[in-house]
Order: sequence, then structure tokens, then C-alpha cells
Amino acid sequence: MKRWLKNSIILLLLGTYIYLYVFYILDNLLKYSESITSGAVILISFIAYLFYGYAKDKRTFARKSIFQIIITQMIIFFLISYGLGLVVGFLKNSYSLRFTSIIDNIFAPFAMIVAMEILRYLFIIPNKNNKVVIGLLTFAFIVLESVMSIRVYALTDFSGLFKYLTLVILPLTVKHGMLTYVTYYVGYKPSILYRVIMDGYIYVVPISPDLGDYLSSMFGLGLPFLVYLYSSRFITEYNDGVEREYVSTTFKPFDFVVIGFFLFLAALISGYFPLFMLGVGSASMHPSINTGDAVIGLKVKENELKLNDIVVYQGDERLVVHRLVGIEEKNNKLYYHTKGDNNNTEDGIDITYDRIKGKVLFRIPYIAYPAIYFTEMMKGDD
Repeated sequence: MKRWLKNSIILLLLGTYIYLYVFYILDNLLKYSESITSGAVILISFIAYLFYGYAKDKRTFARKSIFQIIITQMIIFFLISYGLGLVVGFLKNSYSLRFTSIIDNIFAPFAMIVAMEILRYLFIIPNKNNKVVIGLLTFAFIVLESVMSIRVYALTDFSGLFKYLTLVILPLTVKHGMLTYVTYYVGYKPSILYRVIMDGYIYVVPISPDLGDYLSSMFGLGLPFLVYLYSSRFITEYNDGVEREYVSTTFKPFDFVVIGFFLFLAALISGYFPLFMLGVGSASMHPSINTGDAVIGLKVKENELKLNDIVVYQGDERLVVHRLVGIEEKNNKLYYHTKGDNNNTEDGIDITYDRIKGKVLFRIPYIAYPAIYFTEMMKGDD
């Protein structure tokens, strides 16, 4: 059988299962969907084995160093995320931690992980000169994993769609891109190690940090990207004939600047720290603040608020950035009145201090415009 036909059959089987999952399994067999998916991936992996055979995953110097890179990055991830948990709090594991329950919970996901990474390897080896079909397989894996989370998000409104994009689609895209890269160059074992730990630790830890949507998304993007960054750097040197252990010299001084900026940005976006960043989606504060600008805010005490401050407060459905134009005391309690500089009238509501998130320190022009544009585009499609 010709290779293109074998490739087509494997991709068609994956596509067919994704179709069945979305249009039948989700509605009729959701309780068993994880086990069914695991079985389907194992079956497709076995068919790939019959098609392509098995080329032994040879132990190489490069693979040893990629293992070290992955382990190092995962340790850093857990140190930072659980360190942040001391600030943002922790969530109790919703899974039962009894031994028998852990085995029941992890059996299907772990079987699927191993089968998927072996399938990735079996498919890549005979197709190393055809990166298009490797890309198609990677895309199929992204779609398969993303549809397994689709029921968690309400995709009928923009908020749910945006969360699905940022918390599921984008992190899965970066993760599977990294896994394909690592498998292409050094085999499937480092990929299995990464996925068993990063996809499976939630089943066995008693608590996990309450990172929230933004930080979860940034970590979901950042960790696989860093693994790819250092792996690609090492593999380039290895291919150039440089054989050395993965040591501190693998890090470049600029890396610490990038990591520091990432952590600072994560702190700003999370809203858990005194400084925070927010994109502005309207022209109500023009010309002081324009649509698409981002503002840097600072949490303040009640006695630090004064007239003419630009404040961020929680509205009925979203955060609002308007100017403080009045402070009124009623029954020994302060109420704040706000107005957009570009609006003809005040907001018309009594705002209490507990709804005020902070005051604006300065704006960064237009950096939030892509996100705002995407939001408005999606609203236009409703």
C-alpha cells in the first residue's frame, strides 16, 4: 500500500472519530466518552503500527538532554504556580484521592496519552520529509483534545467562545506543536513524560493553585513554549556537532528578561496584585483614553480616592473605566459617581467602594486593540 494512502487512512480515521464524538458521543455517551476516546486512539495507533511498523526509538545524547530540559521546565512551572498559590489561594482537588479512585480516574487519560504519542511517533518516522502531513496529524490532535472540553464552555456567547479560544485552543496548539517538534527530533518518550506529568498531575495532587482564567492561559501557553525554545536551541547546537550536557549555559542572559517580563505581565493581567492591566473597549473616555488602549491601574484604599481620578469599577456585566466626578455620603457610607469624559451624562449609579477595583495610573496606547477588534467582530456575527 502506498504511503500517501496509509497517511490518508490514518487522518480519515481521526477525522471520522472527531465527527462521531461531536455529533453523537457528546449527546448520547458523554459519561463514557473518555474511555471511548482512549479506545479509539489505541485502535488507530495499532492500525498505524500495522501500516508503518515500529522503528526503535534509539537512546541518543540529544534525547537525554531533552529529558533534562523538560524536567527542569516542569519543576520551574510547579515552583512558580504553587508559589503564586500562596498569593491567590488554592482549590481542593475535585477528584477522589483514594487509591482505587485514582486508578479509575487516570487509566483512560493515561492510556490515551501513551497511545496518542506513539501514534504521533509512528506517523512521523516515515513522513519526516513531508511536514504537511505531520502538520495535519498535529492539527487533528488539537481538534480531538479541544472537542473533549467543548461542553465546559458556553459557545453561544462571546465570553464563552473567548475563554474556549484562550484556555483550550491556544494552549493545545502550542502544546501539540511542541510535542510534534520533540517527537520529530528525539522520539516519543520525552513527549510521554511531559504529558503524563502535566496532563495527569491534577488527578493525584490534593490541592492546586487557583490561578484563574488569565494565569491558567498564560501558563498553558508559556510552559510548552519554553520547552520548545530550549529544546530547539539544544537540538540546533547538537546538529551542529556540539555535544554537552544541559547545564546553566543553555540559558542566555536575555532569557531571564523574557521570563521576568512574562511573570510581570501575568501579575498585571491576573488582577490579584496591587497593579493590574485592563483593555479598554469603548470610546467613552476619549480623548484621555481611546478604544484599544490598555490602562495600568493600582488598587487603592478608600481614603485615597479623590475627585477627577479615573477609576475602574465593576459594572453590571463588565469592568468600567470612567472618571470620578462626585463623592456623596449617605448614612455614614460613601457613594461614588462617575462619568465618561466623552459622555454627555453621568453613569447614574451609586458606586460603593467594594465595587471599585482601583484607579488608573497611565495608559498604553493601542496594545489591546487586537483583542478589542476580535471582540467586536464576534459581536457583529451574532
